[in-house]
Amino acid sequence: FNDTLLQVPSYMLYLTGVFDIKLKAAGYTFPQSDLVNTQKQQDSVNSLAYKLLPGRSAEYFIAQNLYGRAKYQEPGRNEKQLSTFKKHWPRSEYLQLLDKQVAMVKRLAKGQPAPDFDIITPDGKKMKLSDLKGKVVYLGFWASWCKQCVGEMISEQKIKDLIRNKPLEFVYVSINNDTTADRKMTERFKIKGIFTHADGEWNATEIQLYGVQTLPAYFLIDEDGNFALQNAPTPAQSTELILEIEKLFK
Repeated sequence: FNDTLLQVPSYMLYLTGVFDIKLKAAGYTFPQSDLVNTQKQQDSVNSLAYKLLPGRSAEYFIAQNLYGRAKYQEPGRNEKQLSTFKKHWPRSEYLQLLDKQVAMVKRLAKGQPAPDFDIITPDGKKMKLSDLKGKVVYLGFWASWCKQCVGEMISEQKIKDLIRNKPLEFVYVSINNDTTADRKMTERFKIKGIFTHADGEWNATEIQLYGVQTLPAYFLIDEDGNFALQNAPTPAQSTELILEIEKLFK
């Protein structure tokens, strides 16, 4: 380990996974469903980094770990880890990004109100997301150039077929400037739902409200307009998604 190598891309990649790889090689591997042991492993990784890495390398490594894992951890755990980081590096160049990421996860946590936004459908109908209160909403962010997005939207039909005659809406927010391409795609594959367009691509208000960093991105909202889960299952996780949706019907 050497701080003078921080500008070397391969060194940065090495730091990103070195302790995690070493622990897994030693047998410390747990399924994601084993949350307790997985978190213990992550804590061990951080402890090794604090103990063995030189200052700037440790700062980068811990910041990278917290930023990348924040969306998958409980808000309280994130805040605790961020507090420890600040004690070591109170003037870190990464603090602004980390503060924003941790605050975003807290704002989008289970039970928090889903941010409202305007919906203008391709046929000109105007409404708000909040107009759908009383229904379960599966909200997806996508674009026609995102092949994974389109594939998963097509696969959602089996979920729609299984959950019929229940208050469930699929809302699709595209960040694509080419609305014609989006419309052709949905018509070609006969995808049903409520469609709208977010102006500004990655700078769109809806993208910022929901902290979307990659596509596709999904959110499950209950009948009261609150987030039902911190991380909603994807359409590819159809069985898990169906079970979570069914739980929400009152």
